[in-house]
Amino acid sequence: MLVILLAWVLIKNPLNVRGILLYKIGWVNEPVQLTPVENKTGAEGAATDGNTSAVPASALPMTPQQRQAVENFGIDPDSVIITPTAEQCFIEKLGAQRVEEIKNGATPGALEIFKASSCL
Repeated sequence: MLVILLAWVLIKNPLNVRGILLYKIGWVNEPVQLTPVENKTGAEGAATDGNTSAVPASALPMTPQQRQAVENFGIDPDSVIITPTAEQCFIEKLGAQRVEEIKNGATPGALEIFKASSCL
């Protein structure tokens, strides 16, 4: 029964479990990303998807605890780009007060990262 469950998880990949599982057991060297990384140009690394108001990935002020929480969920923190649209999505998913707390240094929980992962 366990083998069938494991095979189903590896094939269907519900909730990006496969990427997290492979990273945690050491079969891959880097956290698996939920979505592909946007093409970047220039020294500041701004996204080139036509949205010039994107926050450069290198300028995201993450605390070490925030970076660890994101890595534990299987997302490369250096690939995260927050656009105004993504920030609005975070507010809809988590609430304005919690988004402000996270921006001020609070560490998001696993459930919050899961809820907001569709915004990235």
